[in-house]
Amino acid sequence: MNPELRILHRFRFPVNLSYTFESLMDKGISCKKSEEQNELWVNWEEYDRASQLLKELNLDDEPLSPDSEGYIDGYEEWINKQYLPGYFTGTTRPIWFKDKVYWKYFGPGLLALGLFIFYAIAIQVIEGSFHLSAVVMGILGAAYVAIGYYMVKATWGKKNEVKPGSPT
Repeated sequence: MNPELRILHRFRFPVNLSYTFESLMDKGISCKKSEEQNELWVNWEEYDRASQLLKELNLDDEPLSPDSEGYIDGYEEWINKQYLPGYFTGTTRPIWFKDKVYWKYFGPGLLALGLFIFYAIAIQVIEGSFHLSAVVMGILGAAYVAIGYYMVKATWGKKNEVKPGSPT
C-alpha cells in the first residue's frame, strides 16, 4: 500500500471491516481497505484517532464456538426473528414512519398516487375495458388515499411542533 498509510487492524470478518471503514469515513478519517486481506489502513497522522475510534466501536471479531454459552440460544433467536425488519439492526420501522417530520413530504405523494390510480380506473370504466385487476388497484388506491390523507392531516399547520427524531 501507500507509504503514508499504516495498518490499523486486520479483521477476521469482512462485515467488521466494512462497518469500521464506514465509521471512520463518517468521522472524517481518511482510510483505505483491502478486502482481499481484510485489512484497514489509515494515515500516520490519524492513526491514534482511528485506533481510539476502533476501540469505541467495541467490535467482536472472534469466531463463535458451538461449545460457547448461548450459541444455541443465539441461533434459535436468529431462526425465529430473521424476517422481522430491523430486529437485529435496532429499528423496526422505516425513518418516514418513525419521524413525522417526513410525513409532510410522503403524505401528499401517497395522496396524489392514490388519486392517480382512481383516475386510471375511471378511464378504464369509461372506455369499457374494466378488468378484475382494477378492483385490486382500487383497493390499493384507497389505501394510498387514506394513508396520505392521515399523514397530511397529522402534519397540517404543525411546522414547528414536529422535530426530526421525535417519536410518533
